Amino acid sequence: MVSQLFSSNCIQVGERVNILYPKYGVGRIGAVIAQEEESNGLQTGYWLVQVEETEIILALQDHEVEPLPQQFLGDAGGIDQRDGQRHSS
Repeated sequence: MVSQLFSSNCIQVGERVNILYPKYGVGRIGAVIAQEEESNGLQTGYWLVQVEETEIILALQDHEVEPLPQQFLGDAGGIDQRDGQRHSS
């Protein structure tokens, strides 16, 4: 089972975040889709973040993202917060 709470930023699966790093992602919005785990089930400390409106998934540490304030959570760009998948309307 994937832990949904790991970092000091209180990042959770399904949450929308502002990407702070890497350079090519700065200022983009993404949705946290999972916490990365090794094959033995140990957590790596990275979050898998799908950049909205793209097929790009980044593995980012908690200091590389910033949770968005509640008023920006809205639709999550078509990403279902229950399963982290993009669904058509």
